[in-house]
Amino acid sequence: MNVLNRTRSLRVVKNGFTIMELLVVITIMMLMLGALTINLGGQRAKRNLNIAQNELVTNLRKAQSFTLSSRAVIGTKPGQVYIIKIDAANPTQYTLEALYDVRSSPKFVTIETIKLPAGVTFLLPNPATITRNVSPANQAYSCGLVAFKTPFAKTYLNGGCNATNPRFQPGDDYLNVLNHVVNDASTPSSVDSAMLVQLGEIGGTNTRKILIKGISGLICPTTDGVICSN
Repeated sequence: MNVLNRTRSLRVVKNGFTIMELLVVITIMMLMLGALTINLGGQRAKRNLNIAQNELVTNLRKAQSFTLSSRAVIGTKPGQVYIIKIDAANPTQYTLEALYDVRSSPKFVTIETIKLPAGVTFLLPNPATITRNVSPANQAYSCGLVAFKTPFAKTYLNGGCNATNPRFQPGDDYLNVLNHVVNDASTPSSVDSAMLVQLGEIGGTNTRKILIKGISGLICPTTDGVICSN
């Protein structure tokens, strides 16, 4: 009887796992889990960057469509200029703004603040690069205004966002846009320029770019900063 019980005990030990074997298996599982977590984190960052690029293109086009439809901003007051503002001072967000009563008593309103997805930022120190057909050419700015004017969504690009409160004071970049809208072309705003907006991962190396052309009003993702990528 004792011999039989001892034989069964030996079989149990023989068919089970040793502590060393269990430790090896647990170590391998932890290494695999760590690698999977790192990979998923990297994919999430790329996904958020793609989302940020697509959303910025969508919101720029939304500003265009608001202009074409003369969408009301205050009561029944239609917006006459819609603006997307990209500012290095707030590199993880941008704003949709509007001007109305531009010829009589110009007024300004912020419609929406759009936050970039987690881990994405406008590249610093120059998120907006404007290439002009006139001097000065190829200027890099830490802030930029993309403005669309009713009724045909004519596009104005401005490499600066200086503004006092209230806006439309001498030296304001919003006044530059406004003056251009009312046909005072002696201001830094331009319709014959292209703007390149760059997004990047916080702490990463992946980037995405959006091209905006003043003459045609074309807005699209780009890889080389010159032509649309899709």
